Amino acid sequence: MDSKGNYIELPESSFEVPLIPNGEGVLNPSDLTIYPNPTNGIMNLNMEGLNNILHYQVYSIDGKALYSSGNISNIAAQTDLSHLNDGMYIIRVQTLKGVITKKLQLTK
Repeated sequence: MDSKGNYIELPESSFEVPLIPNGEGVLNPSDLTIYPNPTNGIMNLNMEGLNNILHYQVYSIDGKALYSSGNISNIAAQTDLSHLNDGMYIIRVQTLKGVITKKLQLTK
């Protein structure tokens, strides 16, 4: 609609949505396990179902980056978050195929 309330005719357009056959390249959130959750400070990650893990990050609920693992090669990791305040945090795992995010509750 233009500023006078008239409808504007848009040119015809098309787009393609690529499909991933047989689910290849799709990340499954169950491939990432965070425990214990809630935690009192020590966070364990099990990324056994994930391949080509690049790094993981911890974010505050308002999106502030608080921790980054750097490059990792293991399917399991442990991080001490006891220096952070009680609350909800977002754990973000980056792989070559995409990203998985999960919530973690910190309660000391």
